[in-house]
Amino acid sequence: MTARSGAARSQPRTRPAPRPRPQEAPRRAQPTRAPRPRARSRRRALPRLGIAWIPVAAVLLGGIVWLNVATLQLTTRISHTVNEQQRVQADAARVRVAISRRDNLVLDAARRRLNMTEQDDNAVTFIRVPPR
Repeated sequence: MTARSGAARSQPRTRPAPRPRPQEAPRRAQPTRAPRPRARSRRRALPRLGIAWIPVAAVLLGGIVWLNVATLQLTTRISHTVNEQQRVQADAARVRVAISRRDNLVLDAARRRLNMTEQDDNAVTFIRVPPR
């Protein structure tokens, strides 16, 4: 340590003297005016705006829910319609099978009772009818 550092520690530090302030010019008396109405603060306008948005948001969300419910109902109806179509097609196939069996039964009965036989498509002959 040097001698200076020891001496600097023994003396307390002092604050510099405050600067003198410049003298202000005397203020002139201003003419009195009617008090101006204060503009509403923005803080107050925002909560009112927020309150106005609540019903708008509720209506929009309600519309989204309504749209989803309508889509779900439409999907359900389509599903029922598809199931009904499949049932009708299955019934039609059963009826076709039943008709085919009946046809075969009728053909077998005709062959047995009336001795009828099926002709080959190439063996078709035409009958000529004399003119009148």
